[in-house]
Amino acid sequence: MLRCGPESDTVVSVNLRRSVTPPPLLPDSQPGPIAIGAVVWLLCYVIWIALAAPFDVSWEFVVDSAFILPFRLAVAVLAFAVSRAPGVPPRAVIGWRWLGAAFAVAALANVLSLFTTAGARLPSELRLVLAVPQAALLLSGLWYLARVRPESGSYADWLDAGVIVLSAFLLTSYFISGGDPFRTSHVGATRALFLLYLLADVAAVLFTATAWFRRPHGVARHALGLLTLGFGLVAAIDLKYDREVQAGTWTDGGLVDLLIALAFVLIIFGLDVQRQQRAVVVRELRPMRQGRHTVAPIAIGAATLPLLYEVWSPSPDLRILPFLVTCVAVLLALVLMRHHIARTEAREQAQARAAADARFRSLVQRSSDAIFQLSNEHVIEWASPSAGGMTGSIPALLEGRRLIELAHPEDRDRLTVFLANAGEQFSRNAVLRWRLGRANSWHEVESVVSDLSTDNVSSGPGAPGAAGAVGGGVRGLVLNTRDVSERVHLEAQLRQAQKLEAVGRLAGGIAHDFNNILAAIITHAQLVRDDLASDHESASDLLEIEQTAQRGAVLTRRLLSFSRPEAGELRAQELTAVVRGMEPMLRRLLVGQVELQLDLADTGLWVRTAEGQLEQILMNLAINARDAMPEGGVVHVSTRANIVRPGERATARGTHTGRWAELVVHDEGIGMDEDTLARLFEPFFTTKPSGLGTGLGLATVRGIVRALGGHVSAESRVGEGATLSVLLPLVAPAPPEPVLPESPREGPSAGRPRVLVVDDETTLRRAMERYLARHDYEVLGAPSALDALSMLEARDWEVDLVVTDMVMPRMGGREFVRRIRARTPEMPVLCISGHMEWDAEDETSPDAPWSRERLLAKPFPFPEFLQRVRESLGGSTVEAKS
Repeated sequence: MLRCGPESDTVVSVNLRRSVTPPPLLPDSQPGPIAIGAVVWLLCYVIWIALAAPFDVSWEFVVDSAFILPFRLAVAVLAFAVSRAPGVPPRAVIGWRWLGAAFAVAALANVLSLFTTAGARLPSELRLVLAVPQAALLLSGLWYLARVRPESGSYADWLDAGVIVLSAFLLTSYFISGGDPFRTSHVGATRALFLLYLLADVAAVLFTATAWFRRPHGVARHALGLLTLGFGLVAAIDLKYDREVQAGTWTDGGLVDLLIALAFVLIIFGLDVQRQQRAVVVRELRPMRQGRHTVAPIAIGAATLPLLYEVWSPSPDLRILPFLVTCVAVLLALVLMRHHIARTEAREQAQARAAADARFRSLVQRSSDAIFQLSNEHVIEWASPSAGGMTGSIPALLEGRRLIELAHPEDRDRLTVFLANAGEQFSRNAVLRWRLGRANSWHEVESVVSDLSTDNVSSGPGAPGAAGAVGGGVRGLVLNTRDVSERVHLEAQLRQAQKLEAVGRLAGGIAHDFNNILAAIITHAQLVRDDLASDHESASDLLEIEQTAQRGAVLTRRLLSFSRPEAGELRAQELTAVVRGMEPMLRRLLVGQVELQLDLADTGLWVRTAEGQLEQILMNLAINARDAMPEGGVVHVSTRANIVRPGERATARGTHTGRWAELVVHDEGIGMDEDTLARLFEPFFTTKPSGLGTGLGLATVRGIVRALGGHVSAESRVGEGATLSVLLPLVAPAPPEPVLPESPREGPSAGRPRVLVVDDETTLRRAMERYLARHDYEVLGAPSALDALSMLEARDWEVDLVVTDMVMPRMGGREFVRRIRARTPEMPVLCISGHMEWDAEDETSPDAPWSRERLLAKPFPFPEFLQRVRESLGGSTVEAKS
């Protein structure tokens, strides 16, 4: 409570605030102009007190009030300025503003005292009326500052501050005011005013001291310390002043007024420190700070000295004993409460630490990653439970062994270098892949290492490091290791699959070129045979050439379907005929001591599949049977009709009732156990040695069969071979394909259609040109799409049909067709190709000229080619079949 002069009329208070907790008074900070002005004004006040002659008591009061007024105004201005600083917490803003308002009211009281009464003192009742709002604003503002951060543990801060402030108040009251400051012979407004001042002063010191303990966000701690000293000095001065007034010994302010001014200067400097606060530092609230538990006993011990002195004094003052005993009793109660809170906090912290340790143990014990705690010499000091599974040993037995003893001999040098560099900057987050385990049981693992040689954090029971020095941290290396054997295996399988993908792409390119060659052979043979009479001796030879080339084309498509299967148009195929057609290839595939036996049904078993899918199913099953007989044996392949009726065994394994075509492949190999049989169709699962299988064959079979609405199953026992059965739905036989008649040579006619043939294979292109020219078509030829565009532009796009290959250099068929459709959307286009890669756009654009249903595949017979040309010229779109 800031007051001055005899029975001064003001309650003053201050606080600080600004950015946040520390920094303290910044090394590079300088006092502001208001703080410097306060020091200069204080010096002037000191000179006035030292040199001026004594005044009358009333005029002394006026002079003292005039000197104090600038201090109060400076505190109010600084408090409002601090509240407007950026980054101030909302609670602190309210606290600073109310603090400034309290000093503004105090300044108003000074002005009233100076100019209203002309040297006479204000009535005690009026001074009390003005003091009440001052005290309320002051304490409210300081309360908000103390409550800026209301985290848990705040009661301990309040109790610590309360013990210290109450002890200081008891000692100050005893040695300054003579014992009991509340004992008085005067009753009335003047005494009530003093008691209000006194309670406000003590409460202000309590609030600022609590805030100093709590380090609120946005308030400088050094500023709070200066405020605490300032308000504490005011409280002590008020006690001294009241004692002199009660004793009737006060004549003028003198030293008391000077100390009041000094208290104002401390408050002003506190606000100035807060004004210069810049960094907002958010620190964790720690109620149980080191050393805090010793403050309360020291304070209460000091507070009992006056009571002991009076008790043991020969003539004790019995009038002040009740006050001293009451203060000591309150101090004891506060200390006991503080001790209870400390024990509660310690118990909660212990429980939290125990819960954290239990959580840590649970996480470590259930983690699939292995954790090794190593000494700086790479000796295992502790290993998590998962390490036992990787090393094939009990984790406790690993302690004391060097880690490199558990590494594969080829990886030990790399592991040693990796651990030696654990403390280097570049080793952070570095991952080492190595092999861990023992002979014939190596695990591919990945490890990261952390150098915790300087770690001093206490370890809980069961945590790494608990076996080491008591109360110490890890003080070594921590190796986190993850088993990636399955991932490494999958990566190897992926690389193998990528190799197959590359082989498929290579096969596609070869198929395209080879089909062009076969197409050229077939077309030229047909051209020559057309020029010969049907009974010519060379006609049969040319027919044989055509048929042989056609068989080569079929073989190319079959091989291509194995390397890169494509989902083409579904059509009815006869299962037995497909198997018979595959017999030569199967016999060449089953080399060595493996024989092939066929047991095929005579009746037609028609199923609906795409081109090459039956061949792929049979090939994969035959290869699987061959690999199951390393010592040789017989592979039995059979086909038969299977009618599944309700309640039969086949229904139980997932096949609904109906008529099925069944393909059965049986081998006399080593067989399979139940675990292998359960995983037989999983992708990438294989029992073959590394490098000899991908685990994709049977998974591909299952995928194709399910897509066709069928079912595949396997039966086997160890040592008794295996039987794989494929059931496909029976469908109606396919109608016989119409035989295309030989197109008679058409005579010349007016208005011949103009056809542009675009193909980079010169031999095939010229054959198509000659054949179309024979049938009375005007034919233009282009070796590439770019040349064709130039030719079309030169002829003003006067062409009736464009026949284009789809795989050409520089510009492919898709882009070429798009250019044509962009220029003349109504122009018909016939697309041909020996092999074409399909993409997602083809699936979303089934009406494209190059779709599977419209594409004419090479090699093709000329009658079919001629028929497709005529169909194309008959409409604006191409209606072709693959």
